[in-house]
Amino acid sequence: MTASPGPRDGVSAFDRDIAGSGLRTVLSAVNSHIGYHPLPELKLSAGFNARSGQSDFASAILNSLGLELPWRLQAAFFEVVQRVAATSSGEITHDALSGLFKETYGYDAPSGPLSLKSFELDRVEGGTRLAGEFLLEDKVQHLSGVGNGPLSALLACLHKSIEGSLVIREYSEHALGHGTEVGAVSYVELVYEVIENGQTRKTSGWDVVSDTDIATSGLHAAMSASSRIGAVWKSPA
Repeated sequence: MTASPGPRDGVSAFDRDIAGSGLRTVLSAVNSHIGYHPLPELKLSAGFNARSGQSDFASAILNSLGLELPWRLQAAFFEVVQRVAATSSGEITHDALSGLFKETYGYDAPSGPLSLKSFELDRVEGGTRLAGEFLLEDKVQHLSGVGNGPLSALLACLHKSIEGSLVIREYSEHALGHGTEVGAVSYVELVYEVIENGQTRKTSGWDVVSDTDIATSGLHAAMSASSRIGAVWKSPA
């Protein structure tokens, strides 16, 4: 399930529907099929005449990591692969491709100056309230915020701790694994805008996080993405 930002806080559209989403049937069928067939080594001629398109790399990531990349992330990752391939004779192996994806988007290794140590979610009038313990450069802050759902409530918390503004441009999630080992993976693209030295700086970036719980994976993906795109944090009081 993928949604665009709402007109007010950038997250209302997908928060209402997150509980009803699941595996996309077609991509799951593709994953089951290619899982029994070895993929050939990918080769890329960097530039517009690439012999391997972004769908080839998305299929390789699906096969190796089980990740069903949303289209915008496929396009972003394809640009990364092109830049890397330009420095390596236009070729990249499957192992290198998986490693490049993990390094680029912090998959399974969320990092940054701010982390969410614990949180509670409650239904309140007007939506969802998130109260959490945030760790900023070894200093603990207790913040709370209210939004249309967990992610918009998290943004309300973050806006108390950052200069400028954060908006979720795109969010996607799906189940990960099989049987009793099913977990969840969330993809978050954030846009950050701040005024520095009289000039507006606008950056964006993706982060990908897996967890046993879909709400937790989404929150941690948003937290990690906010750090990776250079959000300016206010000094704790």
